[in-house]
Amino acid sequence: MMSKQIAVGRSPLGAPVTLSLMDGFLCLVQGFSKAGKTILANNILLELIKTWGPELQIAIADPKKVGYMAFRPRCHVYPEETQWLPLLDALNNEMLRRYDHMASNGLSEYPITETDSFILLVLDEMAAITQNQRLLKKERDQFASLLTAYANQCRQAAMGLMILCQSCDSSVMPTVVRSNCSTRFAMRTAGAEQVKMISGGREEECPCDLLTRPGEFFALTSDTNGKWVRGRTWYTDSATEHALIERYAADKRTPYCLDWNNPEFTG
Repeated sequence: MMSKQIAVGRSPLGAPVTLSLMDGFLCLVQGFSKAGKTILANNILLELIKTWGPELQIAIADPKKVGYMAFRPRCHVYPEETQWLPLLDALNNEMLRRYDHMASNGLSEYPITETDSFILLVLDEMAAITQNQRLLKKERDQFASLLTAYANQCRQAAMGLMILCQSCDSSVMPTVVRSNCSTRFAMRTAGAEQVKMISGGREEECPCDLLTRPGEFFALTSDTNGKWVRGRTWYTDSATEHALIERYAADKRTPYCLDWNNPEFTG
């Protein structure tokens, strides 16, 4: 898989902060409200859309219902809680189909094409999904179980995950999911325990509780050589965002696992 490196921010000295999908992409973005999580996530998605074209398809669970309206021409957006469990179930089934294909063809990685794309799942405001009281407890438990299976195995199947949250503790997501997210962005937060969890116990390298400006972060990505680096993403105004999304709308595809209205769809 080609790296297709993208820039998502700049360091205090002006150097780009970058990431790539070469080794898979399981990303965790943590920060308080107004810290700039959505701005950063939108910039990541816009850069991925520009770089990957139709070889990338994106499914977004959007509990706020309006957070990703602008992305609908290019991405598959799911604002209703009744859609989230079927979405994750379908993605897990697709993951298993891809592993069957690799086993049958002697492949160690799933080949990406314009018609058989890398699939990225985005979960916005994680607590609003996993702690949603409109879902039955057994539905929330099933979602957590499916998410764990997905995070454990999606990397080799050319599928990825990005989670946005104010807290990544075990009441919000399974600990193993947090552990599997090797790409991390720590934005403004507070409390020693929160900093410890997002930093992976490396609080001194990632003092995100000291960040003050929207869009500031400490980043640990595939391109930072195992180090936390400080940066800040840029502000993209809504007009520019809409224009970029419309420009790449023709790259949108509907993978089999998201084609629920197809009468031949079986899961």
